[in-house]
Amino acid sequence: MDMLRHGDRFNVYAKAFLSAADHQTLALLYGPVAGMEALTLYLTLHGLLDRQKLSSDMYYHRDLISLLNLDIEAIEAARKGLEGIGLLKTYYEGDHFIYELYAPLSADSFVNDGLLGTYLIQLISKTRFKKLIKIFKIDLPEKHGYHHMSESFDDVYPEAPDEPNPDATDEGLLTRTRGKSLPVKNTTFDWRLFTESVNDDIKKQMMLNGVAKEKILLLHHVYGLSELEFRDILSKVYHKKNSMDWNMFGRLTRERHSQKKSAKRHHHPLEKQNESRTLPDDPVAYFKTVTPETLLREMSDGLVSTADLRIVERLIDDIGLSPGVVNVLLAYTAKIKDGTLPGYAYFEKVGISWKKNGVNDVETAMEYIKHLRSEYQRKKKASTYHKGEDKPDVDVDWLDEYIESIESE
Repeated sequence: MDMLRHGDRFNVYAKAFLSAADHQTLALLYGPVAGMEALTLYLTLHGLLDRQKLSSDMYYHRDLISLLNLDIEAIEAARKGLEGIGLLKTYYEGDHFIYELYAPLSADSFVNDGLLGTYLIQLISKTRFKKLIKIFKIDLPEKHGYHHMSESFDDVYPEAPDEPNPDATDEGLLTRTRGKSLPVKNTTFDWRLFTESVNDDIKKQMMLNGVAKEKILLLHHVYGLSELEFRDILSKVYHKKNSMDWNMFGRLTRERHSQKKSAKRHHHPLEKQNESRTLPDDPVAYFKTVTPETLLREMSDGLVSTADLRIVERLIDDIGLSPGVVNVLLAYTAKIKDGTLPGYAYFEKVGISWKKNGVNDVETAMEYIKHLRSEYQRKKKASTYHKGEDKPDVDVDWLDEYIESIESE
């Protein structure tokens, strides 16, 4: 698009209020990274919101020039800084812009994000970083020796339905969900090749923005299609007036994956896919880098269904689990289910539970499973396991066996 102009209009939207803790995180953690002009723009846009509707009236960018005492180039640079750090998403059509504001990460998520925390250390030095995060430290109880006794939702409310009712959901509601951690760039997908191969008419009419990029990289991670295959799918689902049918995009991606798999079986029916292991031997690094298709293939003698990959896609896209955590969950479930993966309803329930318990990375996922193992062993000692009861959903040896199988290859 052309450079931002004084007469361009904009509206602002958000989904959550800013708390005192948010303001402290913005000032001390986001400020050094994004810069004061970007932070001032963010707070000004928040200030324009109607406190009841969390949306603004129509404004012109000349209004921002007056409020911020910045020129239009500085405002545009500040906006891009907010977009890059995950606080803002921008959409436009003609001379009208929509600014969607996102709440900042908590101090814990910011520091442990990996990318943001590392960059902040680079900017302010390790000594100042340690001094800064002491401000956000809280006192935690010493729980060593205590037994966790909290009940699950299913135990307290056994009459609750297993499947969610679609009528019980809605969008656009007030939320306290904070912004997601910044996605790590997918190094196996050549984004430049993809964008350069897209039809010029499509590029003129739409932006391949952050939402589009995240969706395409997710589908590439799960289904492994090439840049040019995604280009062809994009041309089929794009509609004029800057409209994208992402549901159809996902469906066509899955269909293309199934077609490739069928063609491969047809032309090479006896060929077994024995890939040379280029993946790391360390279990944590392995789960972080292995693709879901490779992982499923290793666990099922080379048989991978598109339906199983669809489960992976939904766990990442709908539940918000990281790809590495999903890999651990797949391996865990395959082990306790004797190699047979259940349907999505099962994974959805377990995935939500992991998310609620703060299982956000591979290391935490593996520690969480060890916790489940120790809990099962404790309960096993406390009570006799009676024949005919449902077997607990924890296999005490699965993790050690799986790690041994990885290291022995």
